[in-house]
Amino acid sequence: MYTIHHTAHVHDVDLNNRMSPGSVMRLLHICADTQMRADSPSLEAVRDMGIAMIMNRLTMHFLKPIDRGDELEVSTWPCEASGFVLPRNYEIKRDGELITQAESTWALVDLATRKLLRSDSVDLSHYVYGERQEFRYDTVPRGAELEDAGTFPVLYEFCDLNRHMNNTRYLDMLCDFVPGIEDRTLKRLTIHYRNEAPFGSTIRVQRGCTDDTFFFRTSIDGKANVDAVLVF
Repeated sequence: MYTIHHTAHVHDVDLNNRMSPGSVMRLLHICADTQMRADSPSLEAVRDMGIAMIMNRLTMHFLKPIDRGDELEVSTWPCEASGFVLPRNYEIKRDGELITQAESTWALVDLATRKLLRSDSVDLSHYVYGERQEFRYDTVPRGAELEDAGTFPVLYEFCDLNRHMNNTRYLDMLCDFVPGIEDRTLKRLTIHYRNEAPFGSTIRVQRGCTDDTFFFRTSIDGKANVDAVLVF
C-alpha cells in the first residue's frame, strides 16, 4: 500500500463546499501516479516503451462526504494482474475512518498498432502489490430507455498527453448532465471506458434514470465512448 496526505482545499470543492466527485477521482489518480513514479516504471516510462496504460473501468463508493479543510490519507495498491487486466485498489481515510473506496482496471495498448497487450508486456515487478478488493459495479440495463441529453466538446482543458479526454474528466462531464446535481450526494459510480474521445471531437450524451440512479451512454460519430451509472 502506498499512501500520500492531502488537505481538501478551495479548488477541490463544489458549490456546497464539499469535495466534488471529479476532484476525489483525481486525488486517487495522483496517489497512483506518485506511487508509480516512486516504484518505477512511471506512466511516462511506460509510454517511452511505445505503450499506453489505459483505464478500462472504474468503480467508486463514497461512504462519507469530504469537506474543505479535511485532512486525508489517500492510499493505493496494484493487484496481481492476469491476462490483459491490471487491477488497482484505492481508499481514502479521514482520522482513521474509511470514507472512500475504489477499484479500477487498466489495459496496456501498443501505441503504434492500437492493439491490446498482455499484462506482462511491461515489467511491473518493482511495485508493492496488495490483495484485490473487488466491488460491485453497475451496468446500464439492457433495453434501458435513453434520451438525448446534449453534447460536450472535448476542449484543450480536458485532455492529457494521449491527446484525448482524461479519464477523470468524464465524471465532471456526467455530473453536469444530472438534473439538480447541486442537491444530490453521489453514493457510488461505475464508468466503463470503451473508446477514447480525441481532442477536438464532440461527445453525444444519452441519459436515462430510475429513482436516484442515472444511466449514461456516450458516443462520438456513432462510436461507443463510455457507459456509466451514477447512484445518488
